[in-house]
Amino acid sequence: MPQTMRRLSWISITITMCVGAIATFGVLGVGAERSPVISRIYFLPFDVTTFVPVTRRNIEEAATLEINLVGPEGNGGPHPFVKSLRAMIKVRASEAPLNDLAVRLKLVLEDETYYVDAAGGVLEASSKRTFRLLKTELRHIEQSIESFSGVVDMKAFSRAHGGLTTPK
Repeated sequence: MPQTMRRLSWISITITMCVGAIATFGVLGVGAERSPVISRIYFLPFDVTTFVPVTRRNIEEAATLEINLVGPEGNGGPHPFVKSLRAMIKVRASEAPLNDLAVRLKLVLEDETYYVDAAGGVLEASSKRTFRLLKTELRHIEQSIESFSGVVDMKAFSRAHGGLTTPK
């Protein structure tokens, strides 16, 4: 009986190690395809005045610019611009709440969503933490985002949408 128990425990350990190896290397393993990380930016220039308030609920419809950025191939993380934008908007913690009647930017990441208002207030949606951007930072973000207007990376588009080709 003790020998059978030892044998069963070794079998159990072996199975556990195999399952762990498959989970680590088979699903996410070397050469395994990872689905691309797509981040979305919905943007309305910070100095635009609207008659209808732009809120967290309607920023996607009100945005004058929608950008979908695909992370680098094989990396599994967000696009470098998205990483730098997230870092910039989280630099300065603040107690001031987001003005939900003047939302101008929505940044949607794989695991988080951020909102920025016209005055530079930032809300990290899941944690409810707030941050503050300076006017110079708002201008820099606006210029950076607007520089993407009209740009389409067809290789990234194809990776993200399963081999679609350019319209002829």
